[in-house]
Amino acid sequence: GCDIVICTPGRLEDYVQRGVVSLRQVQHFVLDEADSILSMGFGAQVRALIASASGRRPDKRDEGHQVMMFSATFPKKVQELAADFMRPDHLWIGVGQLSSTASSVEQRFEDVADMNLDEKYEVLLRLLEQSKDPEGKTARTIVFVNTKQIVDELSWKLADEGIRATPIHGNLTQAQRDRAFGILTSGRSSVLVATDVAARGLDLPGIDHVINFDLPRYNNDYVH
Repeated sequence: GCDIVICTPGRLEDYVQRGVVSLRQVQHFVLDEADSILSMGFGAQVRALIASASGRRPDKRDEGHQVMMFSATFPKKVQELAADFMRPDHLWIGVGQLSSTASSVEQRFEDVADMNLDEKYEVLLRLLEQSKDPEGKTARTIVFVNTKQIVDELSWKLADEGIRATPIHGNLTQAQRDRAFGILTSGRSSVLVATDVAARGLDLPGIDHVINFDLPRYNNDYVH
């Protein structure tokens, strides 16, 4: 056995159904990125897993079981879904204003609505140029785009300009993702180009700028 299991809902449900994992002795059930998990339709799987752990319905657990949910954003609709897994007297803890940007972050907007891809790229280059320190080193920056193709294309273009950019998207293995993060945090690369899907779960220290080359598909993704 083990003390802590970290997994996706789908994979854990598969293991439970095949008898590889038993949840009978689980006391604490934690959902990180709860808004994403519930809004993406994993509610039924989560409900089944909680029931497997407690032997009862999610909202009828005994005092020996605890469900905790964490998220940077929690829209009203997702809150209603989450209520199905919590007791009526559950404790809600909020830090700051819900679904708002951090007050310490300075926001700047560039009007690129009528620009093509090449023109937007020139704006990106200008912003990166402005971020350089007196020694000419580009500030650590994350650039978010909406497609894997643009991730690779921007990375190549930046490399042609002498700016080492590290790409990250869903086609990479976990080992490749870890290596990309290591390249950025070690200073061997100044720019990380990532799809907006990769935005969730990123927690990289020492980042100076975040640039949304493409607008996020959902408002909460921008906040997150």
